[in-house]
Amino acid sequence: MDVKFDEDKAKREGASWTMRKLVKMKLGRGKSEIGQVIYTVEGRKVIIRNPKSKKKQDTRSFDLSEDGKLMSFTMEDEKEKRKVILKRIK
Repeated sequence: MDVKFDEDKAKREGASWTMRKLVKMKLGRGKSEIGQVIYTVEGRKVIIRNPKSKKKQDTRSFDLSEDGKLMSFTMEDEKEKRKVILKRIK
């Protein structure tokens, strides 16, 4: 997975200066990490496991749309659950 942060787009969309700086810090000051992960596919569900962790709960489950153009997952933190939808760009 290659994660990039577009600060100009975030600024245009109204993200505050503080929020943009926090996101950049969270992503490692613009560095991206490219590597391999272990995954399994069960129908339209893709399950990705963190190879560096031995904990069973360090997995993330993604759901593919029927047409294969969208992939979604649920992010959870102490306050809320949010559904994130990723669009295929290639």
